[in-house]
Amino acid sequence: MEALRSNKRDVLLYLNKDREDETRETQKLLSWAAYLAEENLILSQPVTYVEAPLRTITTYQISWYAAHYLAAVTHARSQQQNGGWGMFTTGWWQSRENDAFNAFTQFENSL
Repeated sequence: MEALRSNKRDVLLYLNKDREDETRETQKLLSWAAYLAEENLILSQPVTYVEAPLRTITTYQISWYAAHYLAAVTHARSQQQNGGWGMFTTGWWQSRENDAFNAFTQFENSL
């Protein structure tokens, strides 16, 4: 978490690199997630959302989940830039990135 905080600007720049076609909503979502990840927020009442089919999450720790999804997006984009490896092709990593964005959207809608 400390490394994310100290490199926030570089991480956000990297996430947006070569992504001219990304919508303003996606950029807002990443910015919002970065804010949540830094704030170490814990809710007094839990939120529940569907992270993936058959995987419902109920949590108080919204900052942890925001950081988790940011890390997933960052890792997936890094692997796509590097061409993936073995069975983990760029398409597979794109799918993981999409999964993280879908979870972000569900997460955001639950708050």
